[in-house]
Amino acid sequence: MPFLSFPKEYPRYVPRALMVAYLERYAQYFGLAPRFNEAVQDIRRDGANWVVESESTTVRAPFVLVVSGDNAEPVIPPVPGLQKFNGSVSHSADYRNAAQFSGKSVRVIGMGNTGAEIALDLAENCAQPTI
Repeated sequence: MPFLSFPKEYPRYVPRALMVAYLERYAQYFGLAPRFNEAVQDIRRDGANWVVESESTTVRAPFVLVVSGDNAEPVIPPVPGLQKFNGSVSHSADYRNAAQFSGKSVRVIGMGNTGAEIALDLAENCAQPTI
């Protein structure tokens, strides 16, 4: 994010907990007050500002950041034969760290950023991932 770098001790691929800590530090540093779980009814331009009408208030601001995430709802697509698989199946939304996978073979399905970061974390922490 602009004007506040990640701390030097952060790894190349920042895990969720460190990213949350960074975003909290960023908000505090710049005096930002994010609004969470607020249903927005309307966002519109009014000159140089934005007008955001929510269920509880109206806010005027020069910038608006809308963060819902592409993966807000975990989806496990239908995979032929998955019901016959005897191992455990979980979504990346449930992944916290590699500890429970140490010494195990893990299949990571999906080579997007999330899949690649999970596979790297697994490989660096004594699991045997396959993408």
